[in-house]
Amino acid sequence: MSNNKQQNGQEAYRSVVVREYQAKDRQSVIQIYSLGILELVVDTAFRSLKFHTESLLLYFLFTVNDDVLFAELTSRVKRGVNFTGCLEPIISGRAGTNSRWPFVVCFMVTKSWWMLGLVPALVLCARYYCSRLVVHNFLKYVLSADLRDIEEYYMNSPDRSFWVAEKEGKVVGVVGAIGDRTTGSLELQRMSVDSNCRKCGLGKALCRKVIAYAATEKYTSIKLGTVGYTGAAPRLYESVGFGLSGVTNGFQLPGTTRHNLFFRIFFRVQQSRYRLNIQNQG
Repeated sequence: MSNNKQQNGQEAYRSVVVREYQAKDRQSVIQIYSLGILELVVDTAFRSLKFHTESLLLYFLFTVNDDVLFAELTSRVKRGVNFTGCLEPIISGRAGTNSRWPFVVCFMVTKSWWMLGLVPALVLCARYYCSRLVVHNFLKYVLSADLRDIEEYYMNSPDRSFWVAEKEGKVVGVVGAIGDRTTGSLELQRMSVDSNCRKCGLGKALCRKVIAYAATEKYTSIKLGTVGYTGAAPRLYESVGFGLSGVTNGFQLPGTTRHNLFFRIFFRVQQSRYRLNIQNQG
């Protein structure tokens, strides 16, 4: 079964053509990139919950109305106890029976099943609202910046380029690159692949096009930043030779305003930075 999948993937890869962007590709590029970015809404609202323990802590505190218990929790925080650390096993799926004590205590104190169900629902709704607003603002920024006029920004400018992956005459993937001659580094950006054509080698084909371009143009390294909590993008970049160079928790997406307290509680995105040294490629 796995051999059949591998053969199908290889056949799909052979049918892919990566070429330079043309004006006729604009609508397809915008659609593919926009749909890819909008996947961040669900990713940052729900998948990131195990990395964002403040939301679970907030749920716990909202359901506790016992003064003695609340005072004990406050005392622990003042003593510098990492209270959110005890919640991590619960949301990471590694918790045993004894690790579920926050939810058990909440029910024993409130004596209310509806409270235990309502508060998590409100927390998730708040996270979705914040994620949707921030991601949409980021997308608006990108569409009004370099993707507003791709041909002018990338194709008619030195040290910049943009490519599309085409399969059976249809654009199914996009990627751009911006070079900096002062540092000798090329930045890979705007990578996105049609959700119906993933796991077929399209991402690798686009990455290899950028790597080949960097080598031809005599750049010494390629860097990129990817946001989110899914493992697909990191696996892709690592498979073509990139190495992790840094991680920023609480990364502020370009084009978005600095978040107020409400957004800082319910929204967070992680940026992972990768780097590839061209001279190590052979």
